[in-house]
This record gives sequence, structure tokens and C-alpha cells, in this order.
Amino acid sequence: MFCDNSSKRKKGNGNNSIIAIHASILSIFIALVVSFFIYHKGILHNIKYDVLKEAEKINEISFMRSIYYPDNGFGEWADNINKSLKHERTERLRIEIKKEKNISQLSIPSTPADIKELFRYLNFLSDPFPIAFEDESYYTIGNNKFIPRDLSNRGEEILRIINVLGHCYIFPEAAFDTDGAFKKDLKKIYFGNIDEVRNWLSDLNEFVFQSKRFRYLIYLKPEISYLNALKERDKRLIEKWESSRLLIAFGNINPDKLFNDFLSNLKEAEKIASSIQDQINRYDKQKNYLPSKSAYIVLYVILGFVF
Repeated sequence: MFCDNSSKRKKGNGNNSIIAIHASILSIFIALVVSFFIYHKGILHNIKYDVLKEAEKINEISFMRSIYYPDNGFGEWADNINKSLKHERTERLRIEIKKEKNISQLSIPSTPADIKELFRYLNFLSDPFPIAFEDESYYTIGNNKFIPRDLSNRGEEILRIINVLGHCYIFPEAAFDTDGAFKKDLKKIYFGNIDEVRNWLSDLNEFVFQSKRFRYLIYLKPEISYLNALKERDKRLIEKWESSRLLIAFGNINPDKLFNDFLSNLKEAEKIASSIQDQINRYDKQKNYLPSKSAYIVLYVILGFVF
């Protein structure tokens, strides 16, 4: 009996030892798995930081502040500039402005559809091919958009549109080209998480897509006669505006500078959009290595039970 009990105890101790060894191996395995995913989660966190940092490079883009604004609905600042512009032209310099039969209705873009519509209008305004007017007064493209018949008026309308597009919600506020004492802190764009970047990038990609079509149109005819007509009409005004510290504080008036600055920033926006998309793709690829939250919970429960 004594020998039998002793053998049983030895057998039981052996089984316990095997169980303990298996538990140790299992706990080590689970710990390694958890460590692996914690490691990759750290990498994912770093990539997330890179995505946010890359997206905030949009603040490096600054479209030149322009004096050309639509007549209504763009705030007190725009109204004051328009009043100053009209006063300088008509009251002081007596520049003759040809009146148009219809004026386009414009609004601040707040959606990708608004951006698409403005680019559509801009494409018509800049179209290098002849436009057949419906009558002797105007040409309409729908949605309360009209192509000015006078070439200089059309050039001015082009500058209004690129001003609105370059300072829409996708981009930070334009910087001042002056050291005036009234200069305020400019609003920049910041992101709290990846989803915010995704939503914003979707709108930026629409902007970039539409801008590519516009740039191709300009490629067909680099020199736009409408801007030349505007420069010729407002020659004296441009000289006076650029030589006055008070007037230049409102923004730039030179059509060539404004238009070339717009084209240059369109290319930069395309580069930034592409770079952000690459970082997001990298983030999504890394995220595929990680288990779901429920899997994490199961692993931690098993690990706790083993210990």
C-alpha cells in the first residue's frame, strides 16, 4: 500500500509538472503574441502621427491675398475692398468699366459640389476656344452663371473665382503681404484623428481633380487674353495700388502675380494630397496586422487565467 501511494503521488506530481510546463509555455506564447501586437500598435501610433503631420503641411500653402472678391456675401472685409476698388477706379482715376447685362451669383464653397461648380465656371471663363454668345449681351452656362462679354470684365471675374477657390475651407487663411499693425492671427488647419484627415482629404482630392482639368486647359493656351485686357484697362490703378502701403495692405492687384501664384499652389496642393494618401495607405496596411479589440480582450483573459 505504501508503495502504491508513493507511486500515485509521484505520478500526480509528474502530471502537475507537465501541466505547469504547458501553462508556462502557453503563457510565454501569449505574452509574445501580445508583445508583438503592442509593438505594432506603437508603430501604428507613430504612423498616425506622421499622417497628421503630413496633413498639416497644407498650412504651408498660402494663396496670395487678392483684392478681387464677388460683390455680395463675402463679409465686411470683402465689402470694404470692393468699395475701395470702385472708389479708386471711378472717382479718382475715371476708369471706364463696361457694364454687363447679367452678373453671376457666387457663394462661398462649403462642399466638394460647390468647388466643382466653381471650377466649371472658371473653365468656361478661361476657355481658349471661341464662345458663341446667345445674343449681343451675354452668354449663360446655367446655375446663375454668366460669361462677361467684355474681355477685361471676364479677366476680373477669373481673378474673383481663383480668389474664392484659393481661400475656401480646404485651405488656411491667406497671409497678409504687409507688416501692418492691424494684422491678426491667421487661422490654420489642424486635425485630431485619422478620420478627420480622411474626410478633409476627400474634399482636397476633389479640388485637385478639378484643378488638373483647369491646368490642362491653361496648358493649351498659357497666355489668357482676358487677363491682358484687364491689365491694360487698369494699368494706372495697378501702378497706384502697388505703390501705396495703405492700398496694398488690402491685397495684391497684379493679375499676373495672382494667376501664377494660383497655378503654383494648385501643384503644391496636388503634391500634398498625394503624400497624405501614401501615409494613409501605409497606416491602413499596418492596421491590418493588428487584431480586433475583442481579440485583445480574449488574449488578456487567457493570459490572466493561466497566471
